[in-house]
Amino acid sequence: IENWTISATSKTYGFKSNSTLDANANFTLNVYAADKYDVSVTTSPPTSTTSSYSNNPVDLTNQSSLDNLIVEAPKKVEISGSLTDNSIGTSGKYRVFLFESLNSIEHSGGGYYTELTSTGEFSIIDYIPEGTYYIAGFRDQGGDSMFSSGEPIGFNTTPINLTLDGVTGLNVEIPKARTI
Repeated sequence: IENWTISATSKTYGFKSNSTLDANANFTLNVYAADKYDVSVTTSPPTSTTSSYSNNPVDLTNQSSLDNLIVEAPKKVEISGSLTDNSIGTSGKYRVFLFESLNSIEHSGGGYYTELTSTGEFSIIDYIPEGTYYIAGFRDQGGDSMFSSGEPIGFNTTPINLTLDGVTGLNVEIPKARTI
């Protein structure tokens, strides 16, 4: 966790203070006003997407420091399963990715994903916040790591309720003729 960043942002004034964790996970934040602060930890080096993890606001209205504040470091989470491709053709690598809304497929180039050279078992291991996600896979015929209209794609539309324990046994199937 050395070199990860701790940030505190004032809820009322928007002031932000950052500090970097040392090898012993120590840090110092200078806050500018008595207020409630959102405190977050940002991973370093960045994963596929640098992720912030916030806990409930820290109330510093009657305190002058963050002494004794415990911010739990994020944990890598594993999501795994199997990808099958029933579409026509074989060109291109595969990308299996998570997304937060069935309407956000256009963001498939970033976020949490894994790339495969063939179908079969996949695993996404990253600092992924707990929450509800969906998973999809596509064959990247264009080679640009981004989903493009016409590329074979498959969705698992059952919401994934991700916890820090991870999720296993997911199935993503690219059907015979589905393209967008």
